[in-house]
Amino acid sequence: MPTLEELIQCGLSPAQIGQQALQDETLLRELFGGIAPQKQKKEVRETCSQALLFLSQQHPQTLLPHWGQFSALLPSGNGFSQYVAVHALANLSAADQGECMQADLDAFLALLDSPSVMVAGHTAAAAGQIAAACPTLQATITERLLKTSTPGRDAERAALIVSYVLDAFDLYIEVSPQRERMVGLAFSQIDCASPKTRKRAKQFLDRWG
Repeated sequence: MPTLEELIQCGLSPAQIGQQALQDETLLRELFGGIAPQKQKKEVRETCSQALLFLSQQHPQTLLPHWGQFSALLPSGNGFSQYVAVHALANLSAADQGECMQADLDAFLALLDSPSVMVAGHTAAAAGQIAAACPTLQATITERLLKTSTPGRDAERAALIVSYVLDAFDLYIEVSPQRERMVGLAFSQIDCASPKTRKRAKQFLDRWG
């Protein structure tokens, strides 16, 4: 079987490499190695990230037994690893109705407090995906999103994260008993420091307010 680097050199896309990993456990291990916090070649990390996200969307049952390898990345402190982990775990949660996520939800939601806007924002968006797919986790996720803290961020960066929270609420506000509070959050951002979030809040209110 060709190695990961050989497949990359042959010009295979991340999706094609992911498909091959379905039949090649060694290649699958290489993909997980490529999203580890340790320093990686950019091309390897990007290929592994995209291949695993493809598998988590298209073949979640294959990756569910590897849940722990993703959840172990949540406290890693590496934003690239955390980005893949939160999106992959959100995809897998939809496949098992949140059963695995119950044990890791606190660690997952803790990334809302990340000093990285990218990590905190994408965690918020992925949390919305989980809430929409897993009714048993919805109340906990909603409360946490409504109270997202912003340590070490200036006003504009803090407000920017709220735009991701509104994206999350968009996914399940129709079935949430907290609709009024979600709309209230959007109202509170009309004059915030982030132009992007002001625009997003207006869109949200036009649709749900």
